[in-house]
Amino acid sequence: MVSILKTIHDYPLATQLAQRLIVGFHDGVPDTWVQHWLAKGLGGLILFRDNVSAWQQTTGVAEAMDGLWQTARPFHEATGLVPIMAIDQEGGHIERLTPPTFPHGINPWALGAWLARDPQPALAFAQQYYHTLASTLASLGFNLNCVPTLDVHLQPTNPVIGIRAYHTDPSLVTQLASVCLEAHQEAGVLTSGKHVPGHGSSMLDSHTHALSLTLQPAEEATFRAAITAGCPTFMVNHAQYPGLQPTPQPASLSPYIAQGLLREQWGFTGLLLSDDMAMAGVDANTQQDTSAPQLSPEQQMAHTLLDALNAGMDMLLVRDSARLLVASGGWETLVAQAEKPVSAGGLDREQHHLSLERIAAYKAGLTPYPHTTSPAQLSTTQVAECSNTWVRSVWQGLQNPTVPKPNTQNGRLWVIPNLDTIPQYAPDWAPEGFTNVLQKRLQTSHPQDIVIPYAVLGDSATTLNPTVLNALPTNITGALVITYHPDRFSEQSVIATHLIPALLAQGLSPDSIHLLHGHLPPTSPCWEGLAVPTGLCPSLRTPVWDMLFNS
Repeated sequence: MVSILKTIHDYPLATQLAQRLIVGFHDGVPDTWVQHWLAKGLGGLILFRDNVSAWQQTTGVAEAMDGLWQTARPFHEATGLVPIMAIDQEGGHIERLTPPTFPHGINPWALGAWLARDPQPALAFAQQYYHTLASTLASLGFNLNCVPTLDVHLQPTNPVIGIRAYHTDPSLVTQLASVCLEAHQEAGVLTSGKHVPGHGSSMLDSHTHALSLTLQPAEEATFRAAITAGCPTFMVNHAQYPGLQPTPQPASLSPYIAQGLLREQWGFTGLLLSDDMAMAGVDANTQQDTSAPQLSPEQQMAHTLLDALNAGMDMLLVRDSARLLVASGGWETLVAQAEKPVSAGGLDREQHHLSLERIAAYKAGLTPYPHTTSPAQLSTTQVAECSNTWVRSVWQGLQNPTVPKPNTQNGRLWVIPNLDTIPQYAPDWAPEGFTNVLQKRLQTSHPQDIVIPYAVLGDSATTLNPTVLNALPTNITGALVITYHPDRFSEQSVIATHLIPALLAQGLSPDSIHLLHGHLPPTSPCWEGLAVPTGLCPSLRTPVWDMLFNS
Protein backbone atom coordinates (compact mmCIF):
# COMPACT_ATOMS: atom_id res chain seq x y z
CA MET A 1 0.00 0.00 0.00
CA VAL A 2 2.91 2.35 0.63
CA SER A 3 4.06 2.18 -3.00
CA ILE A 4 0.52 2.78 -4.25
CA LEU A 5 0.14 5.86 -2.08
CA LYS A 6 3.53 7.19 -3.16
CA THR A 7 2.52 6.67 -6.78
CA ILE A 8 -0.84 8.42 -6.52
CA HIS A 9 0.68 11.34 -4.65
CA ASP A 10 3.21 11.77 -7.44
CA TYR A 11 0.35 12.53 -9.82
CA PRO A 12 -1.10 16.04 -10.32
CA LEU A 13 -3.94 17.14 -8.07
CA ALA A 14 -6.42 16.73 -10.93
CA THR A 15 -5.58 13.00 -11.08
CA GLN A 16 -5.91 12.68 -7.32
CA LEU A 17 -9.34 14.34 -7.44
CA ALA A 18 -10.41 12.09 -10.29
CA GLN A 19 -9.48 9.10 -8.12
CA ARG A 20 -12.12 10.25 -5.63
CA LEU A 21 -14.96 10.22 -8.16
CA ILE A 22 -17.26 7.45 -9.32
CA VAL A 23 -19.15 8.72 -12.35
CA GLY A 24 -21.83 7.61 -14.77
CA PHE A 25 -22.50 8.19 -18.43
CA HIS A 26 -25.46 7.86 -20.75
CA ASP A 27 -26.31 4.89 -22.98
CA GLY A 28 -23.68 2.50 -24.28
CA VAL A 29 -20.50 4.47 -24.99
CA PRO A 30 -18.66 6.69 -22.48
CA ASP A 31 -18.14 10.27 -23.60
CA THR A 32 -14.66 11.64 -24.29
CA TRP A 33 -14.15 13.04 -20.78
CA VAL A 34 -15.03 9.72 -19.12
CA GLN A 35 -12.83 7.71 -21.47
CA HIS A 36 -9.89 10.07 -20.92
CA TRP A 37 -10.06 10.02 -17.14
CA LEU A 38 -10.85 6.30 -16.93
CA ALA A 39 -7.44 5.74 -18.53
CA LYS A 40 -5.80 8.50 -16.46
CA GLY A 41 -6.97 7.84 -12.91
CA LEU A 42 -10.77 8.01 -12.52
CA GLY A 43 -11.82 6.29 -9.31
CA GLY A 44 -14.53 4.28 -10.97
CA LEU A 45 -17.78 4.05 -12.88
CA ILE A 46 -21.36 3.38 -11.82
CA LEU A 47 -23.57 1.73 -14.41
CA PHE A 48 -27.32 2.11 -14.79
CA ARG A 49 -30.15 0.50 -16.70
CA ASP A 50 -29.72 2.71 -19.79
CA ASN A 51 -26.13 1.47 -20.07
CA VAL A 52 -27.15 -2.17 -19.68
CA SER A 53 -30.08 -1.84 -22.11
CA ALA A 54 -27.81 -0.32 -24.76
CA TRP A 55 -25.26 -3.09 -24.31
CA GLN A 56 -27.90 -5.81 -24.47
CA GLN A 57 -28.86 -4.55 -27.92
CA THR A 58 -25.28 -4.31 -29.19
CA THR A 59 -22.12 -5.91 -27.84
CA GLY A 60 -23.52 -7.64 -24.79
CA VAL A 61 -22.94 -6.68 -21.16
CA ALA A 62 -19.84 -8.81 -20.58
CA GLU A 63 -18.12 -7.53 -23.71
CA ALA A 64 -18.93 -3.90 -22.91
CA MET A 65 -17.64 -4.28 -19.37
CA ASP A 66 -14.46 -5.85 -20.69
CA GLY A 67 -13.98 -2.80 -22.91
CA LEU A 68 -14.25 -0.48 -19.89
CA TRP A 69 -11.69 -2.53 -18.00
CA GLN A 70 -9.32 -2.40 -20.93
CA THR A 71 -9.65 1.40 -21.04
CA ALA A 72 -8.78 1.58 -17.33
CA ARG A 73 -5.81 -0.78 -17.60
CA PRO A 74 -3.00 1.79 -18.08
CA PHE A 75 -3.59 3.57 -14.76
CA HIS A 76 -4.28 0.31 -12.94
CA GLU A 77 -0.98 -1.18 -14.15
CA ALA A 78 0.92 1.98 -13.27
CA THR A 79 -0.43 2.33 -9.73
CA GLY A 80 -2.05 -0.95 -8.72
CA LEU A 81 -5.29 0.94 -8.05
CA VAL A 82 -8.19 -1.13 -9.34
CA PRO A 83 -11.04 0.90 -10.84
CA ILE A 84 -14.38 0.54 -9.11
CA MET A 85 -17.08 -0.84 -11.40
CA ALA A 86 -20.27 -0.22 -9.44
CA ILE A 87 -23.93 -1.03 -9.90
CA ASP A 88 -27.09 -0.55 -7.86
CA GLN A 89 -28.74 -3.97 -8.04
CA GLU A 90 -31.08 -4.19 -5.05
CA GLY A 91 -33.62 -6.39 -6.80
CA GLY A 92 -37.25 -5.76 -7.64
CA HIS A 93 -38.00 -2.05 -7.70
CA ILE A 94 -34.34 -1.04 -8.10
CA GLU A 95 -32.45 -3.20 -10.56
CA ARG A 96 -30.10 -2.29 -13.39
CA LEU A 97 -29.49 -5.77 -14.77
CA THR A 98 -32.59 -7.16 -16.41
CA PRO A 99 -33.43 -10.26 -18.45
CA PRO A 100 -31.79 -11.88 -20.30
CA THR A 101 -28.63 -10.81 -18.42
CA PHE A 102 -30.17 -11.49 -15.02
CA PRO A 103 -33.72 -12.53 -14.03
CA HIS A 104 -35.99 -10.01 -12.37
CA GLY A 105 -35.04 -9.77 -8.73
CA ILE A 106 -37.07 -9.86 -5.56
CA ASN A 107 -37.98 -6.71 -3.67
CA PRO A 108 -36.19 -6.60 -0.31
CA TRP A 109 -39.56 -6.15 1.38
CA ALA A 110 -40.75 -9.48 -0.01
CA LEU A 111 -37.73 -11.20 1.54
CA GLY A 112 -38.41 -9.52 4.87
CA ALA A 113 -42.09 -10.44 4.81
CA TRP A 114 -41.19 -14.05 4.13
CA LEU A 115 -38.52 -14.06 6.86
CA ALA A 116 -41.04 -12.77 9.41
CA ARG A 117 -43.49 -15.49 8.46
CA ASP A 118 -41.27 -18.53 7.84
CA PRO A 119 -37.63 -17.91 8.81
CA GLN A 120 -35.89 -21.12 7.76
CA PRO A 121 -36.89 -21.31 4.07
CA ALA A 122 -36.70 -17.54 3.75
CA LEU A 123 -33.09 -17.42 4.93
CA ALA A 124 -32.18 -20.36 2.73
CA PHE A 125 -33.65 -18.62 -0.29
CA ALA A 126 -31.99 -15.30 0.58
CA GLN A 127 -28.60 -17.01 0.80
CA GLN A 128 -29.06 -18.64 -2.59
CA TYR A 129 -30.48 -15.48 -4.15
CA TYR A 130 -27.67 -13.20 -3.00
CA HIS A 131 -25.02 -15.79 -3.85
CA THR A 132 -26.43 -15.96 -7.38
CA LEU A 133 -26.63 -12.20 -7.70
CA ALA A 134 -23.10 -11.58 -6.42
CA SER A 135 -21.49 -14.29 -8.53
CA THR A 136 -23.27 -12.96 -11.63
CA LEU A 137 -22.01 -9.44 -10.95
CA ALA A 138 -18.47 -10.74 -10.46
CA SER A 139 -18.57 -12.72 -13.70
CA LEU A 140 -19.60 -9.58 -15.60
CA GLY A 141 -16.83 -7.46 -14.14
CA PHE A 142 -18.63 -5.53 -11.39
CA ASN A 143 -16.77 -5.22 -8.09
CA LEU A 144 -19.15 -3.01 -6.05
CA ASN A 145 -22.88 -3.43 -5.52
CA CYS A 146 -24.65 -0.59 -3.69
CA VAL A 147 -26.44 -2.89 -1.25
CA PRO A 148 -27.79 -3.67 1.29
CA THR A 149 -30.49 -1.16 2.15
CA LEU A 150 -30.10 -0.73 5.90
CA ASP A 151 -32.92 1.80 6.22
CA VAL A 152 -35.86 0.58 8.30
CA HIS A 153 -39.37 1.07 6.88
CA LEU A 154 -40.54 3.46 9.60
CA GLN A 155 -42.80 5.78 7.60
CA PRO A 156 -45.69 4.25 5.60
CA THR A 157 -45.82 7.23 3.24
CA ASN A 158 -42.08 7.20 2.54
CA PRO A 159 -41.86 7.91 -1.22
CA VAL A 160 -38.30 6.70 -1.80
CA ILE A 161 -37.56 3.75 0.52
CA GLY A 162 -40.79 1.77 1.01
CA ILE A 163 -40.37 -1.74 -0.37
CA ARG A 164 -36.67 -1.14 -0.85
CA ALA A 165 -36.35 -1.73 2.90
CA TYR A 166 -36.39 -5.26 4.26
CA HIS A 167 -38.82 -4.63 7.10
CA THR A 168 -40.10 -2.44 9.91
CA ASP A 169 -38.24 -4.65 12.42
CA PRO A 170 -34.53 -3.74 12.59
CA SER A 171 -33.59 -7.26 13.66
CA LEU A 172 -35.03 -8.68 10.43
CA VAL A 173 -33.26 -5.97 8.43
CA THR A 174 -29.99 -6.94 10.10
CA GLN A 175 -30.47 -10.66 9.39
CA LEU A 176 -31.04 -10.20 5.67
CA ALA A 177 -28.36 -7.51 5.36
CA SER A 178 -25.85 -9.92 6.91
CA VAL A 179 -26.77 -12.60 4.36
CA CYS A 180 -26.35 -10.05 1.57
CA LEU A 181 -22.97 -8.87 2.86
CA GLU A 182 -21.60 -12.39 3.27
CA ALA A 183 -22.66 -13.55 -0.19
CA HIS A 184 -21.06 -10.58 -1.91
CA GLN A 185 -17.88 -10.94 0.13
CA GLU A 186 -17.56 -14.59 -0.91
CA ALA A 187 -17.94 -13.60 -4.57
CA GLY A 188 -15.31 -10.85 -4.35
CA VAL A 189 -17.85 -8.07 -4.81
CA LEU A 190 -17.80 -5.34 -2.18
CA THR A 191 -20.88 -3.65 -0.81
CA SER A 192 -22.10 -0.24 0.32
CA GLY A 193 -24.70 -0.15 3.09
CA LYS A 194 -27.18 2.69 2.66
CA HIS A 195 -28.50 5.33 3.25
CA VAL A 196 -26.56 6.33 6.35
CA PRO A 197 -27.52 7.68 8.86
CA GLY A 198 -31.03 6.50 7.90
CA HIS A 199 -33.71 7.43 5.35
CA GLY A 200 -36.56 5.16 6.38
CA SER A 201 -38.49 7.80 8.31
CA SER A 202 -38.69 10.40 5.53
CA MET A 203 -41.90 11.69 3.99
CA LEU A 204 -40.07 13.28 1.05
CA ASP A 205 -37.65 11.98 -1.57
CA SER A 206 -34.16 13.50 -1.47
CA HIS A 207 -33.96 13.00 -5.23
CA THR A 208 -36.48 15.81 -5.58
CA HIS A 209 -36.59 17.66 -2.25
CA ALA A 210 -34.45 18.94 0.57
CA LEU A 211 -35.55 17.25 3.77
CA SER A 212 -34.89 17.21 7.49
CA LEU A 213 -34.84 14.01 9.56
CA THR A 214 -34.11 12.76 13.06
CA LEU A 215 -31.67 9.94 13.74
CA GLN A 216 -33.80 6.88 14.50
CA PRO A 217 -32.62 4.31 17.08
CA ALA A 218 -33.85 1.47 14.86
CA GLU A 219 -31.66 2.62 11.99
CA GLU A 220 -28.68 3.35 14.20
CA ALA A 221 -28.97 -0.29 15.27
CA THR A 222 -28.90 -1.63 11.71
CA PHE A 223 -25.91 0.50 10.71
CA ARG A 224 -23.97 -0.38 13.85
CA ALA A 225 -24.70 -4.06 13.21
CA ALA A 226 -23.39 -3.67 9.65
CA ILE A 227 -20.17 -2.15 10.99
CA THR A 228 -19.77 -5.15 13.29
CA ALA A 229 -20.42 -7.48 10.33
CA GLY A 230 -17.63 -5.82 8.37
CA CYS A 231 -19.54 -3.71 5.84
CA PRO A 232 -16.66 -2.06 3.94
CA THR A 233 -18.38 1.14 2.82
CA PHE A 234 -21.44 3.24 3.58
CA MET A 235 -23.43 5.43 1.21
CA VAL A 236 -24.25 8.75 2.88
CA ASN A 237 -27.59 10.40 2.08
CA HIS A 238 -28.41 14.08 1.52
CA ALA A 239 -30.95 14.64 4.31
CA GLN A 240 -30.33 17.17 7.07
CA TYR A 241 -30.20 16.02 10.71
CA PRO A 242 -30.57 19.17 12.86
CA GLY A 243 -30.06 17.22 16.08
CA LEU A 244 -26.61 16.11 14.93
CA GLN A 245 -25.17 19.38 13.63
CA PRO A 246 -25.13 23.03 14.75
CA THR A 247 -25.81 24.32 11.22
CA PRO A 248 -28.29 22.53 8.93
CA GLN A 249 -26.44 20.80 6.10
CA PRO A 250 -27.05 17.68 4.05
CA ALA A 251 -25.38 14.69 5.68
CA SER A 252 -23.07 14.38 2.68
CA LEU A 253 -21.73 17.90 3.32
CA SER A 254 -21.53 17.63 7.11
CA PRO A 255 -18.29 16.83 8.96
CA TYR A 256 -20.40 16.43 12.10
CA ILE A 257 -21.98 13.35 10.52
CA ALA A 258 -19.10 11.95 8.45
CA GLN A 259 -16.37 12.45 11.01
CA GLY A 260 -18.28 13.02 14.25
CA LEU A 261 -21.13 10.51 14.14
CA LEU A 262 -19.90 7.80 11.78
CA ARG A 263 -16.20 7.66 12.55
CA GLU A 264 -15.83 8.92 16.11
CA GLN A 265 -19.10 7.73 17.69
CA TRP A 266 -19.89 4.63 15.65
CA GLY A 267 -16.27 3.64 14.98
CA PHE A 268 -16.63 3.18 11.22
CA THR A 269 -13.21 2.90 9.54
CA GLY A 270 -14.30 2.01 6.01
CA LEU A 271 -15.00 4.10 2.96
CA LEU A 272 -17.68 6.80 2.88
CA LEU A 273 -19.39 7.22 -0.47
CA SER A 274 -21.88 9.98 -1.18
CA ASP A 275 -25.23 9.36 -2.76
CA ASP A 276 -25.58 10.89 -6.24
CA MET A 277 -24.45 14.51 -6.05
CA ALA A 278 -27.03 15.60 -8.62
CA MET A 279 -29.95 14.95 -6.27
CA ALA A 280 -32.06 17.90 -5.19
CA GLY A 281 -31.45 17.09 -1.53
CA VAL A 282 -27.90 18.36 -1.89
CA ASP A 283 -28.39 20.74 -4.81
CA ALA A 284 -31.19 22.63 -3.02
CA ASN A 285 -28.83 23.25 -0.12
CA THR A 286 -26.05 24.62 -2.29
CA GLN A 287 -25.67 28.23 -1.18
CA GLN A 288 -24.02 30.68 -3.53
CA ASP A 289 -22.21 33.75 -2.21
CA THR A 290 -24.11 36.65 -3.79
CA SER A 291 -21.08 38.93 -3.37
CA ALA A 292 -18.93 36.66 -5.53
CA PRO A 293 -19.07 36.47 -9.33
CA GLN A 294 -22.14 34.55 -10.44
CA LEU A 295 -21.43 30.94 -11.35
CA SER A 296 -23.28 28.59 -13.62
CA PRO A 297 -25.17 25.74 -11.90
CA GLU A 298 -22.45 23.35 -13.00
CA GLN A 299 -19.71 25.56 -11.57
CA GLN A 300 -21.61 25.98 -8.33
CA MET A 301 -21.99 22.21 -8.14
CA ALA A 302 -18.20 21.92 -8.43
CA HIS A 303 -17.94 23.95 -5.22
CA THR A 304 -20.47 21.61 -3.62
CA LEU A 305 -18.41 18.58 -4.62
CA LEU A 306 -15.41 20.13 -2.90
CA ASP A 307 -17.47 20.82 0.22
CA ALA A 308 -18.45 17.14 0.32
CA LEU A 309 -14.83 16.01 -0.04
CA ASN A 310 -13.73 18.34 2.76
CA ALA A 311 -16.60 17.15 4.97
CA GLY A 312 -15.24 13.61 4.89
CA MET A 313 -16.73 11.89 1.85
CA ASP A 314 -13.95 9.67 0.54
CA MET A 315 -15.58 9.26 -2.87
CA LEU A 316 -18.44 11.02 -4.63
CA LEU A 317 -21.08 9.54 -6.91
CA VAL A 318 -21.73 11.75 -9.93
CA ARG A 319 -24.17 9.98 -12.20
CA ASP A 320 -24.54 12.74 -14.80
CA SER A 321 -20.89 13.55 -15.30
CA ALA A 322 -21.52 15.11 -18.72
CA ARG A 323 -23.74 17.79 -17.19
CA LEU A 324 -22.11 18.36 -13.82
CA LEU A 325 -18.42 18.00 -14.66
CA VAL A 326 -17.96 18.64 -18.37
CA ALA A 327 -20.53 21.31 -19.27
CA SER A 328 -19.82 24.94 -18.35
CA GLY A 329 -16.38 24.21 -16.98
CA GLY A 330 -17.44 22.31 -13.85
CA TRP A 331 -14.37 20.06 -13.76
CA GLU A 332 -11.92 22.89 -14.37
CA THR A 333 -13.62 24.91 -11.63
CA LEU A 334 -13.33 22.02 -9.19
CA VAL A 335 -9.61 21.55 -9.86
CA ALA A 336 -8.86 25.29 -9.72
CA GLN A 337 -10.78 25.75 -6.47
CA ALA A 338 -9.09 22.70 -4.93
CA GLU A 339 -5.68 24.25 -5.54
CA LYS A 340 -6.50 27.13 -3.18
CA PRO A 341 -5.72 27.09 0.57
CA VAL A 342 -8.44 25.54 2.66
CA SER A 343 -9.00 28.93 4.30
CA ALA A 344 -10.00 30.25 0.87
CA GLY A 345 -12.37 27.37 0.17
CA GLY A 346 -9.74 25.02 -1.23
CA LEU A 347 -9.16 21.32 -0.65
CA ASP A 348 -8.41 20.17 2.89
CA ARG A 349 -5.14 18.36 2.11
CA GLU A 350 -5.03 16.46 5.42
CA GLN A 351 -8.52 15.07 4.89
CA HIS A 352 -7.63 14.42 1.24
CA HIS A 353 -4.62 12.31 2.17
CA LEU A 354 -6.65 10.29 4.68
CA SER A 355 -9.26 9.60 2.02
CA LEU A 356 -6.62 8.47 -0.47
CA GLU A 357 -5.32 6.05 2.17
CA ARG A 358 -8.79 4.61 2.69
CA ILE A 359 -9.39 4.34 -1.06
CA ALA A 360 -6.11 2.44 -1.48
CA ALA A 361 -6.99 0.10 1.39
CA TYR A 362 -10.48 -0.44 -0.02
CA LYS A 363 -9.19 -1.16 -3.51
CA ALA A 364 -6.63 -3.61 -2.17
CA GLY A 365 -9.55 -5.95 -1.55
CA LEU A 366 -10.81 -5.73 -5.12
CA THR A 367 -9.98 -8.45 -7.62
CA PRO A 368 -8.73 -7.15 -10.96
CA TYR A 369 -10.88 -8.12 -13.91
CA PRO A 370 -11.36 -10.48 -15.63
CA HIS A 371 -13.00 -12.67 -13.00
CA THR A 372 -13.04 -16.41 -13.41
CA THR A 373 -16.14 -16.82 -11.28
CA SER A 374 -18.89 -18.80 -12.95
CA PRO A 375 -22.27 -17.30 -12.09
CA ALA A 376 -24.45 -19.49 -9.92
CA GLN A 377 -27.87 -20.48 -11.13
CA LEU A 378 -30.96 -19.58 -9.16
CA SER A 379 -33.57 -22.31 -8.98
CA THR A 380 -36.76 -21.25 -10.75
CA THR A 381 -38.63 -23.28 -8.15
CA GLN A 382 -37.13 -21.14 -5.40
CA VAL A 383 -37.98 -17.92 -7.22
CA ALA A 384 -41.55 -19.10 -7.71
CA GLU A 385 -41.83 -20.10 -4.05
CA CYS A 386 -40.66 -16.67 -2.88
CA SER A 387 -42.97 -14.86 -5.31
CA ASN A 388 -45.97 -17.04 -4.56
CA THR A 389 -45.43 -16.80 -0.80
CA TRP A 390 -45.33 -13.04 -1.20
CA VAL A 391 -48.47 -12.99 -3.35
CA ARG A 392 -50.30 -15.12 -0.80
CA SER A 393 -49.33 -12.58 1.85
CA VAL A 394 -50.60 -9.77 -0.36
CA TRP A 395 -53.88 -11.56 -0.88
CA GLN A 396 -54.33 -12.22 2.83
CA GLY A 397 -53.87 -8.51 3.41
CA LEU A 398 -56.42 -7.64 0.74
CA GLN A 399 -59.01 -9.83 2.42
CA ASN A 400 -58.74 -7.63 5.49
CA PRO A 401 -57.36 -4.29 4.29
CA THR A 402 -56.95 -1.33 6.62
CA VAL A 403 -59.71 0.56 4.83
CA PRO A 404 -62.97 1.23 6.67
CA LYS A 405 -65.83 -1.12 5.83
CA PRO A 406 -69.07 0.55 4.67
CA ASN A 407 -71.70 0.79 7.39
CA THR A 408 -74.55 0.18 4.98
CA GLN A 409 -75.41 -2.45 2.42
CA ASN A 410 -74.16 -0.16 -0.30
CA GLY A 411 -70.61 -0.84 -1.43
CA ARG A 412 -67.58 1.06 -2.59
CA LEU A 413 -65.87 1.51 -5.91
CA TRP A 414 -62.41 -0.01 -6.36
CA VAL A 415 -60.35 1.24 -9.29
CA ILE A 416 -57.33 -1.05 -9.74
CA PRO A 417 -54.30 -0.55 -11.99
CA ASN A 418 -53.20 -2.81 -14.82
CA LEU A 419 -50.62 -5.09 -13.24
CA ASP A 420 -50.32 -7.64 -16.02
CA THR A 421 -46.88 -6.28 -16.91
CA ILE A 422 -45.30 -7.75 -13.77
CA PRO A 423 -46.00 -11.52 -14.04
CA GLN A 424 -42.59 -12.34 -12.55
CA TYR A 425 -43.94 -11.28 -9.17
CA ALA A 426 -46.90 -13.66 -9.28
CA PRO A 427 -46.18 -16.81 -11.33
CA ASP A 428 -49.36 -18.51 -10.13
CA TRP A 429 -51.50 -15.65 -11.43
CA ALA A 430 -49.65 -14.96 -14.68
CA PRO A 431 -51.57 -17.34 -17.00
CA GLU A 432 -54.90 -15.67 -16.30
CA GLY A 433 -53.53 -12.19 -15.82
CA PHE A 434 -52.69 -10.47 -12.54
CA THR A 435 -55.38 -7.80 -12.94
CA ASN A 436 -58.08 -10.33 -13.85
CA VAL A 437 -57.29 -12.53 -10.86
CA LEU A 438 -57.18 -9.54 -8.51
CA GLN A 439 -60.48 -8.24 -9.83
CA LYS A 440 -62.23 -11.59 -9.41
CA ARG A 441 -60.87 -12.20 -5.94
CA LEU A 442 -61.81 -8.74 -4.75
CA GLN A 443 -65.30 -9.20 -6.12
CA THR A 444 -65.56 -12.52 -4.30
CA SER A 445 -64.26 -11.23 -0.96
CA HIS A 446 -66.08 -7.88 -1.19
CA PRO A 447 -69.34 -8.75 -2.96
CA GLN A 448 -70.96 -5.41 -2.12
CA ASP A 449 -68.13 -3.50 -3.81
CA ILE A 450 -67.61 -2.67 -7.47
CA VAL A 451 -64.18 -3.45 -8.91
CA ILE A 452 -63.08 -2.09 -12.28
CA PRO A 453 -59.60 -1.97 -13.84
CA TYR A 454 -58.20 1.41 -14.72
CA ALA A 455 -57.89 0.33 -18.36
CA VAL A 456 -61.65 0.53 -18.88
CA LEU A 457 -61.96 3.98 -17.35
CA GLY A 458 -60.32 6.00 -20.10
CA ASP A 459 -60.82 5.65 -23.83
CA SER A 460 -57.81 7.94 -24.37
CA ALA A 461 -54.95 9.34 -22.30
CA THR A 462 -56.92 12.39 -21.21
CA THR A 463 -60.60 11.53 -21.10
CA LEU A 464 -62.88 9.42 -18.96
CA ASN A 465 -65.12 6.83 -20.56
CA PRO A 466 -68.64 8.21 -19.93
CA THR A 467 -70.23 4.80 -20.46
CA VAL A 468 -68.35 3.33 -17.52
CA LEU A 469 -69.08 6.28 -15.27
CA ASN A 470 -72.79 6.36 -16.16
CA ALA A 471 -73.07 2.65 -15.38
CA LEU A 472 -71.92 3.13 -11.81
CA PRO A 473 -74.66 3.06 -9.18
CA THR A 474 -75.38 6.35 -7.48
CA ASN A 475 -75.45 4.88 -3.99
CA ILE A 476 -71.82 3.84 -3.58
CA THR A 477 -70.40 4.87 -0.22
CA GLY A 478 -66.79 5.51 -1.14
CA ALA A 479 -64.00 4.88 -3.60
CA LEU A 480 -60.50 3.44 -3.51
CA VAL A 481 -58.59 4.75 -6.51
CA ILE A 482 -55.24 3.05 -6.90
CA THR A 483 -52.55 4.09 -9.36
CA TYR A 484 -49.36 2.23 -10.02
CA HIS A 485 -46.32 4.07 -11.34
CA PRO A 486 -45.09 7.59 -10.47
CA ASP A 487 -44.33 8.66 -14.03
CA ARG A 488 -47.67 7.78 -15.60
CA PHE A 489 -48.86 11.35 -15.71
CA SER A 490 -51.68 10.65 -18.16
CA GLU A 491 -53.21 8.17 -15.72
CA GLN A 492 -52.98 10.64 -12.85
CA SER A 493 -54.39 13.41 -15.01
CA VAL A 494 -57.51 11.41 -15.84
CA ILE A 495 -58.00 10.57 -12.17
CA ALA A 496 -57.38 14.08 -10.88
CA THR A 497 -59.29 16.03 -13.51
CA HIS A 498 -62.11 13.67 -14.43
CA LEU A 499 -62.74 10.67 -12.17
CA ILE A 500 -62.55 12.25 -8.71
CA PRO A 501 -64.61 15.35 -9.66
CA ALA A 502 -67.19 13.03 -11.21
CA LEU A 503 -67.40 10.99 -8.01
CA LEU A 504 -67.76 14.16 -5.97
CA ALA A 505 -70.52 15.31 -8.33
CA GLN A 506 -72.37 12.08 -7.60
CA GLY A 507 -72.50 13.07 -3.94
CA LEU A 508 -69.49 11.30 -2.44
CA SER A 509 -67.84 13.28 0.34
CA PRO A 510 -64.12 13.99 -0.11
CA ASP A 511 -63.17 12.02 2.99
CA SER A 512 -64.76 8.88 1.52
CA ILE A 513 -62.39 8.86 -1.48
CA HIS A 514 -59.10 7.09 -0.88
CA LEU A 515 -56.35 8.00 -3.34
CA LEU A 516 -53.60 5.41 -3.21
CA HIS A 517 -50.48 5.58 -5.34
CA GLY A 518 -48.01 2.84 -4.61
CA HIS A 519 -46.24 4.15 -1.55
CA LEU A 520 -46.73 7.78 -2.65
CA PRO A 521 -49.26 9.99 -0.83
CA PRO A 522 -51.56 12.41 -2.68
CA THR A 523 -49.15 15.23 -1.79
CA SER A 524 -46.32 13.52 -3.66
CA PRO A 525 -44.50 15.48 -6.40
CA CYS A 526 -45.99 13.10 -8.96
CA TRP A 527 -49.30 14.96 -8.50
CA GLU A 528 -47.79 18.44 -8.84
CA GLY A 529 -49.48 20.51 -11.52
CA LEU A 530 -52.66 18.44 -11.36
CA ALA A 531 -55.86 19.75 -9.85
CA VAL A 532 -56.25 17.11 -7.18
CA PRO A 533 -59.31 18.04 -5.11
CA THR A 534 -58.55 18.98 -1.53
CA GLY A 535 -59.93 17.21 1.51
CA LEU A 536 -59.48 13.66 0.22
CA CYS A 537 -59.07 10.95 2.81
CA PRO A 538 -55.42 10.55 3.87
CA SER A 539 -53.66 7.73 2.10
CA LEU A 540 -54.47 4.52 3.98
CA ARG A 541 -51.99 1.77 3.35
CA THR A 542 -50.13 -1.06 4.96
CA PRO A 543 -46.95 -2.73 3.71
CA VAL A 544 -49.29 -5.04 1.79
CA TRP A 545 -50.35 -2.10 -0.36
CA ASP A 546 -46.73 -1.13 -0.88
CA MET A 547 -45.81 -4.61 -2.07
CA LEU A 548 -48.72 -4.94 -4.46
CA PHE A 549 -48.96 -1.51 -5.97
CA ASN A 550 -45.36 -0.38 -6.34
CA SER A 551 -43.45 -3.50 -7.28
